[in-house]
Amino acid sequence: MRSQGSFFAQFIVVGGGLRTVGIFAVEIQDKYDVRSGSICWIFAILSCLLSINAILANVLVNVYDTRRVVICGGVISTVGFILSAFATRFEFLYFSYGFLVGVGGSLAYAPSIVIVSQYFEKKRAFAVGVCFSGSGVGALVLPPLVRLALNHCGLDGTFVIMAGVSFNLCVCGMLFRPVAFYRQRYRRKRTQKLGAECNNGCSRQDRVTVSVINTDVPETTEIALRSSKIIATTKTFRETKKCVFDWKLLRNPLLYLYVVSLSVAASSFSNIFNILPQHTQQLGVSKTDSVWIVSILGFGDLGSRVCIGGFADLNIFRKRHILQFSIFTCGLAYCVAPLLTSYPLLAADCAVMAFAAGSFGTLAPVLLAEVFGDGKLSTTYGFANVCDAVPYLLSPPLVSSLRDATGSWNWSFVLCGMLLILAAMFNLIGPFCCTTARKQLQLADSNVRTRWTRNIHLETKQ
Repeated sequence: MRSQGSFFAQFIVVGGGLRTVGIFAVEIQDKYDVRSGSICWIFAILSCLLSINAILANVLVNVYDTRRVVICGGVISTVGFILSAFATRFEFLYFSYGFLVGVGGSLAYAPSIVIVSQYFEKKRAFAVGVCFSGSGVGALVLPPLVRLALNHCGLDGTFVIMAGVSFNLCVCGMLFRPVAFYRQRYRRKRTQKLGAECNNGCSRQDRVTVSVINTDVPETTEIALRSSKIIATTKTFRETKKCVFDWKLLRNPLLYLYVVSLSVAASSFSNIFNILPQHTQQLGVSKTDSVWIVSILGFGDLGSRVCIGGFADLNIFRKRHILQFSIFTCGLAYCVAPLLTSYPLLAADCAVMAFAAGSFGTLAPVLLAEVFGDGKLSTTYGFANVCDAVPYLLSPPLVSSLRDATGSWNWSFVLCGMLLILAAMFNLIGPFCCTTARKQLQLADSNVRTRWTRNIHLETKQ
């Protein structure tokens, strides 16, 4: 139950909120008779708030807990979709669909990722990949269902249906238990195991002291081995004040190198869900067939998040090199897309693009946890999401303005592809231009190799 909540949160927030924007854009344009440049601001506000409120969500998690924050986000997102169904003017959708749905989604998106990264250590990349695959499943399943709902219920009725889907975020929030719960259970089982082993293998003269505190579980447990005596002692638990945000990390240049590269890459790729449904209709593809190509994006994204997460845990290649290669491949697929006019070729190119882009979300929290530490993940990942807000806000209007100026989406594809290639090159060359960043990367790689070797030794011993 530790990862199901995160999986379905990604399914609803990303699959239902972000991946269906292009499908809604076509219907909004037909109903309100507005230009694509005006509609793209809804997507820009939604994406921007989903990123910029991530650090606020992580701060709220540190003050309260993940369960309450995610439930609150589900309620706000549900209200946003219901109000969108009763909108009589297009401008009201900026508030209901863009603002409220974005705020509600942000309160569920980032905490669901951070808590899974804290649950797992040994297979963290694979666990995060499985949870992130919820967005791929959502992009695979929800666009055809949204298209079906639009055909039978109209735009307003579909908004009400999406409100019901978003309300399930409250159920996802109920599945999140605090990390301390699992630590407490692990320590209790570990202490009981030590006591049983000592009772079976120690002589009468040996002394065993096992201290188990059920109310306030100790923060650390020291086990002293002295002359065939096993003494389990516990330090008294002193509750310390939680650090809401670690400002010292902002002095680290390596954090900015990662954040800039990931922000540009993620925001550039996300435009495909806004561009593709309208681009395929310009090629003469029907509305129904244009939805299926969005599902192909979801299928490629789903396979990537699981496969790349498991492959990264094998430690054959460094995770940052896998990420750099994926960003570069996604950029090339973006640049090739305008040259493909047939539906099958464009669908194959989109599958490659989505498979490469699936590593962005999977490897980003894993890299940040390895380089900066598990305890700093809420700060680093929240700061990275905040920095995503600027390109998420500016890129949709920019690509839409290019379309209005040129009459096609070809230059928008090229612009996003070049930005992805530049992000890959920046992520590759940047650390070597800064001595502090290079030393920290070497230390992180050394810690990863040491932990991986220790895990292999323990598995062999068992």
